[in-house]
Amino acid sequence: ASVVRDAAGLTRLSTTLSRAKVRAVAGRRDFEDVALAVTARAVTAAALARTESRGCHHREEHPQTVAEQARSNVLRLADDQNSVLVEALAAVV
Repeated sequence: ASVVRDAAGLTRLSTTLSRAKVRAVAGRRDFEDVALAVTARAVTAAALARTESRGCHHREEHPQTVAEQARSNVLRLADDQNSVLVEALAAVV
């Protein structure tokens, strides 16, 4: 089974996640909450960047697998520590 995604839903999720309030980390629970929020933003950014369906990632508006997208993506926080940047690595041969 897979989760069906589309650009509109992923964009809504990205907007919602970007509005999450940043708070000081006072303990383990806060640290875990921040880590989960960062991970959610990264997964959402990666899903938006992949405009194809591959494995358990199914895009409703892009149901086909695209050979040129057979690659890994590197995700990192931007300098603002809020935005997630996606960089495609070389295609797998």
